[in-house]
Amino acid sequence: MKRNAAGMVAGVLLLLPALLVTYRIVGLGYPPIPTAPGRTWEVSVRALVRPDARGVLAQLILPQSRGESIVMNEQLTSGVLDAHMVVSEGRRLGVWSGPPSEDEAIIGYQAIIHLPAGRGVTPRLKAPELQTYPPDLPPAERAALERLVARWRRRPPQQRLAAAAQTLGGEWSDVEAAAEDIRQWSSMSAERGPLQAFLLLLRAAELPARQVQGLPLGRSVRSAPLEWVEVWVGKEWARISAESGLPSGRSVQYLPLARDGEEALTVRQGKLLQARWTVRRRPVSNWFLHYERLTRSNRLLDRWSLFTLPEETREAFSVLLLVPIAALFTAALRNLVGFPTFGIFMPVLLAISFRATGLLYGLGLFVGIMLFGYLIRRLLNHLRLLMVPRLSIMLTLVIVALLYLALLGSKLENQQFMSTGLLPIVILTMIIERFYVLLEEAGVREGLRTVAGSAAVSVITYFLIHSDTLQLTFFVYPELLAMVMALQVLLGRYTGFKLLELLRFRPIGAPGRARA
Repeated sequence: MKRNAAGMVAGVLLLLPALLVTYRIVGLGYPPIPTAPGRTWEVSVRALVRPDARGVLAQLILPQSRGESIVMNEQLTSGVLDAHMVVSEGRRLGVWSGPPSEDEAIIGYQAIIHLPAGRGVTPRLKAPELQTYPPDLPPAERAALERLVARWRRRPPQQRLAAAAQTLGGEWSDVEAAAEDIRQWSSMSAERGPLQAFLLLLRAAELPARQVQGLPLGRSVRSAPLEWVEVWVGKEWARISAESGLPSGRSVQYLPLARDGEEALTVRQGKLLQARWTVRRRPVSNWFLHYERLTRSNRLLDRWSLFTLPEETREAFSVLLLVPIAALFTAALRNLVGFPTFGIFMPVLLAISFRATGLLYGLGLFVGIMLFGYLIRRLLNHLRLLMVPRLSIMLTLVIVALLYLALLGSKLENQQFMSTGLLPIVILTMIIERFYVLLEEAGVREGLRTVAGSAAVSVITYFLIHSDTLQLTFFVYPELLAMVMALQVLLGRYTGFKLLELLRFRPIGAPGRARA
């Protein structure tokens, strides 16, 4: 009877959300797959400016919707300054201004950049015209440039670019250049800068090129935008690193802001003290792309959608919705597969925290904190303290260690180190205590086996909940949590062998062993 009751509860928990989701999709037009194809990034700029005697005047070149890319939810942060967006000579600018003041002023910008699948930010254009030499370039230097590229000027564009790119590293292996021409080019590089000298060399090689300033669309925190060179190679622009001369891989997409030597952020009045450019992934749904339609809807389910919550609350619940899913996967790995773990909540919280720190950094921090905590626990053991004061001391030291890691990450502009505060610190402290006791009572092998099992469950759960589609599906259809509970009910009724137990005791059931 009890088994039938559990089955009925699970059936109801599966049926009701299935009917509600079907009504949302068929009746209300909700997206069946609540993710937009492609990737979406949140780009933010925050700068600190000290006013001068004239006040503050700063401008930022803003990203533009190009081709299929979409710029959404732009916001200017101005504080006490006046801020507005303007269009000038085909560019979109954010302009901040204010009177003289003794206080430092903060300027900021934030936007969502959506890139559909298979497309980059820079659209394909028609073949550009070859730029002219600068008017201040002496004829002798122009002649030296043309002699340097004379041997490979008639080669295909890709080969000309490869030969020219070697010069950024000081190599001239593909040319038979006179020593005097190379010395003149080195002098030109020292006077104008390596990047400008490289652009002049590309001009001599009859390759249209332009200097670009922008951001790579990957999780990063920078004090200044990245610079690169785009070179036209016949059908498309090839992207070359301004520092190494190496081509940029196609796996990373870039957001161009300023071209032709312009600065993306310019402070015309006042002094720029510091700036921080941040890029991070931000999953987005089709519902988010049609947010205006949702806000004007009078339907009951639309008015109670999670997307109507304030942005800060939405971000909190987008993480909370993952906890039941992660707990279900963790319980399945423990009860069906047989992974040994330090409880069920530690792997769940670790897997969620890995979304902010990154998997490799998160695992490294977990192992490092475990070793650090074990050494501290051994030292505290000599003081013979009571358990609660001892755990309080360990908790304090763990927080201090993570604090210094965050400060180190800020100096190195490493986003992963600065996300260490999202690790489940209190649970890690308890796990350190349990790890120490387990080593003392069951030995090193059992302790390491449990740590490895906890890490493995955290990694597997991380890959499962890291899916943007899964996260947004539960955010758009929170009633699916009832289905998660149904699966938890069914899992709770399982009393059979675990997979690792079957593998462990398999030799006992072998025919040869049975006869022996």
